[in-house]
This record gives sequence, C-alpha cells and structure tokens, in this order.
Amino acid sequence: MTSRAMRPADAGQSPKGTFASLKVCNFRLFFFAQLISATGQWMQTLALAL
Repeated sequence: MTSRAMRPADAGQSPKGTFASLKVCNFRLFFFAQLISATGQWMQTLALAL
C-alpha cells in the first residue's frame, strides 16, 4: 500500500500542477515583472555585444 504522498496527482486538480503558484496575485506580479526584467537585460546584453 502506498502513502498519499507517493500517489500521482489527479489530472483534474490544478492546485497541485506545475503553475499552481501563479494563482497567488503577488507571486504572479513578481513572476511577470522578473520575466520582463530578464528579457530587457538579455536585449541589452545582446545589443552591447554587437
């Protein structure tokens, strides 16, 4: 018999999914702000290398 922690997550339960943390408003804002910042830094690095 396996414990609850070792069973695979049910397909219909999204809170246990990969992007479950994006349901929190503050984390969602932080995540997308960091994504935009990293994109800008990448573009600046690319532009300075040319």
